[in-house]
Amino acid sequence: MAIHRRRHRIGLPNASAANAPPEKGNQVRSQSQQRIIEMLGDGYFDEPRLPSEARDELKVRGFHHNANDVGMALLRLAQKKILRRITVEKGQYRYVRG
Repeated sequence: MAIHRRRHRIGLPNASAANAPPEKGNQVRSQSQQRIIEMLGDGYFDEPRLPSEARDELKVRGFHHNANDVGMALLRLAQKKILRRITVEKGQYRYVRG
């Protein structure tokens, strides 16, 4: 008699969510962007901030994100005109309320 075991995949989205159409407009898809927008609502970006400062603030709030993810989320929010991107030095930027 053969024993059949089911393998469970934990943390993977269901098939319907994976095949959903892309969102339109200025809707936010990444958790990094959503959390940065929450910080924006709290007044965190009233002063220009470096991506490393934003990442440190996310850590304080209990969210650990990759530095590249935070930087890309900030860039995307600047492209959507939600934040403004200010050049500090060559290759270094600060982000402030748009």
